Amino acid sequence: ALHRAVAASRIELRVPGVGGRLDWSPDGSVFVTEGPHDSGIVDIRDARTGESVRSFPGHDGDINDVAFNHDGSLLATTGSDGAARIWDVATGEELHTVLIPGYDGGWGVWGPSFSPDGSLFAASWPADGVVKLVDLATGDIVRELRSVPWPNDTSFDPTGARLAISSQRFPVARVVDGSSGDEMLDLEGPRYAIMDVAWSPDGESIATASIDGRATIFDADTGQRLYALGAGGGAYSLDWSPDSARIVTGASDGTARVWLVADGAALEVI
Repeated sequence: ALHRAVAASRIELRVPGVGGRLDWSPDGSVFVTEGPHDSGIVDIRDARTGESVRSFPGHDGDINDVAFNHDGSLLATTGSDGAARIWDVATGEELHTVLIPGYDGGWGVWGPSFSPDGSLFAASWPADGVVKLVDLATGDIVRELRSVPWPNDTSFDPTGARLAISSQRFPVARVVDGSSGDEMLDLEGPRYAIMDVAWSPDGESIATASIDGRATIFDADTGQRLYALGAGGGAYSLDWSPDSARIVTGASDGTARVWLVADGAALEVI
């Protein structure tokens, strides 16, 4: 009871009627999430008040995921309509759309991520078994990666040279060379599908979230498993703090947990 009370006392803001995937802007001033289910609305909100500061139609159907780029000027959304779209955050203007010709929806698009230098964008089409890399200057697809079956989430390393990709149907996560598509590392450990993957900002670690209820942290150079965190229920999402010292996990038991990763251990703190 005391633990719950301490955790509850740290809640700074509740925003009713908002759910689904979300992402913070790099400066922490706003966050983005989806509007009502199947509305296709992109909703950018003030992080201090929770009020909507900009919303606009983004997709035909549901929005699966959202992500800001390195400086918060661009926003990526992926949807059940089979499209990945890049937006100007300041104006809401659509800059690029990535589609598979003749795509009929299916499982849609997931796992948007930007390279830290702002030159590339990645997203995954699980049912087609492909991750597409897009040149943000032109909107052209520069590479297709088929190293992971049913790819779900993507995450660039800090140099933008390597990409971590997880599978939504198999206990598979791999590190792939972004230029050649060559497989560099297998991240072994989870027993079930991996719903999220995140490269630490310092480049030293990669974390995965699995529906077996665990978040696992790996050495980014060797693929060695470092820590297994009991996220509670199926682990569906995770993210690193900017200093790479903490990680937050979200799980199907309705909890979000914050972990301190330091001194050879991972300790649940909130």
